[in-house]
Amino acid sequence: MTSIARLIATFGKLTEIEAAINAAVIKSKVPLNEIRVMLRSMVPAQAENTPLHQYIRTIFQDIGIGTLRVVRTDPFRWVYSIPDSQIPSLFPDVRGKTCYVTSDAIKIFYEKALEIPSEVREIRCRNEGAESCEFEVRMQPLAVYNSIIDEVDMSILKTLKDGGEVDRENEEVAFRLEILRTYRLLGEGYRITDIGVKFLEYRSKLPPAEDRERPWKTLTEASEVAASARSFAEAFSKAVGEGEVVEIVDESKVINVIEEAKSSKSFAELLAKSLKEVSEDDEW
Repeated sequence: MTSIARLIATFGKLTEIEAAINAAVIKSKVPLNEIRVMLRSMVPAQAENTPLHQYIRTIFQDIGIGTLRVVRTDPFRWVYSIPDSQIPSLFPDVRGKTCYVTSDAIKIFYEKALEIPSEVREIRCRNEGAESCEFEVRMQPLAVYNSIIDEVDMSILKTLKDGGEVDRENEEVAFRLEILRTYRLLGEGYRITDIGVKFLEYRSKLPPAEDRERPWKTLTEASEVAASARSFAEAFSKAVGEGEVVEIVDESKVINVIEEAKSSKSFAELLAKSLKEVSEDDEW
């Protein structure tokens, strides 16, 4: 009888958390400039100081998942840890990874609030002996590029493509150059890469990017959002549906994208080839 009661309690808690995350996301459509600031973070400490990360961390804490920390910020691949995760305690007799609800929560925020298709998996869990539960996020490259590259970056890429020079002594320009190089749009000597050329062609055919100034609760209101979402009845009525199926992105294959660039007719085709290649031999 005790086991059945525990099972029902665990299921109820997990369902409440999932519904609360969905309800919070409805109130958390994030402006593009906030997404750009977070994804341009070069190191974990910088990422953790951004308003967007602090907002998501507060939501996770107040809903009862734990404290979300940033461990790695590789291009298209971030790793989070939750050293005080409350989820493993719901499965005291399990020896293995048990935090699927946390993986789902991170995925929902990336796909629904940030509009970046992603795959998320738990790579370490306290229930298998790790000191902290860790989660790997692999983001779709094209969605990342469209989020982090603004019109000033496009101007820099065009100038370099046309053989012009930019003021590398300018602090802001220097930072932008480093971001563009980190994301493989620039290479050695800050020369534009083949993938940079393809992206420039791709984006130049689209209407000017609009900053998605959507309703977004401020950090001071994060607790209020979480508190209202904790009510299962309210959260369930506001829950969003299942997300679209997304392609898995292997960050180790990003360099291979550059080698494919010369034989690709467009940037979209270039990314599609890369994603297809990953899906055929993925080892997740």
